[in-house]
Formats: sequence, structure tokens, C-alpha cells
Amino acid sequence: MIIYKSIHVRLKLFLCSFICLSAFVSCNESRLSKEKITALSLIGADISISQSLTDKNDNEIIIKLFDKEGNIINNDSVLIKVNGADMELQKRQGLYYTTETRYYKTNSSVDKGYHLTINLNDKWYALGSVACIAEVNEEDIITDKEADR
Repeated sequence: MIIYKSIHVRLKLFLCSFICLSAFVSCNESRLSKEKITALSLIGADISISQSLTDKNDNEIIIKLFDKEGNIINNDSVLIKVNGADMELQKRQGLYYTTETRYYKTNSSVDKGYHLTINLNDKWYALGSVACIAEVNEEDIITDKEADR
């Protein structure tokens, strides 16, 4: 009888833990992930651009979308382009309960800057524009031959 109660208590604890964990896991994903987004005002974008100093076409662009509560938007119907080229939607399961969703592009052809557009509900909107960094020659970068110790 004692063994039965112990198993019963353990099962209840496990079930409660599982429910709490699943609620926590679903908290970081936006409700906009499951529905069609119709207005640009519903979303925010975290835009990260890295560019080589010596070659402006050696670059990396990452965009993460979020809603007004700061929750991650994971929606296949949203398309993003940089300078007219499609960005890849990447989804990755992180450790334990986290997921990462981002739009990603490397080695994008750049003339004067990065022009980002987003497609919501079959309409294109300007997401942002960022000027590229002017290229420099390696010989023009002055550094000490040895670092300070």
C-alpha cells in the first residue's frame, strides 16, 4: 500500500512538472506564429548586419521578428528580402525549451546599402534601409605589431 501511494505521488508530481514545463515552453512563441499577419504595426524586427571592412559583399544579415509582448514570431507566410534577394527562414531547437527562428542571408550583393522588405498578407512593405560601411585597404589599418601585455 505504501509503494502504491509513493508511485501515485510521484506520478502526480511528474504530471504537474510536465504541465508547467509545457506552459513555459509555449510562452516564448507569439500567437502571430499561427495566424496570418495583416499589418506591419503588429510586429517588431531585430536586424543585425555584419560586414567585412575590406569587402562589402562579405556580409551576414540576421533578422528576428517579435510581437508587441516581445514573443518570437515563427510564421512561414512571412517573407523577407534584402536588396531583392530572398532571405532564408531558419528554425532551430535550442537547449531544453528554447527555439530560435531567424531570417538569414550571407554574401548579399551590396551597392550602396542594405534595403530590407517584408511580405505580409501578399503586400510588400519597407522594413528598413542601412548604409554599408565604406571599404578600406588592409594597408590603411594601423596596428601595433605586438599586442600590449
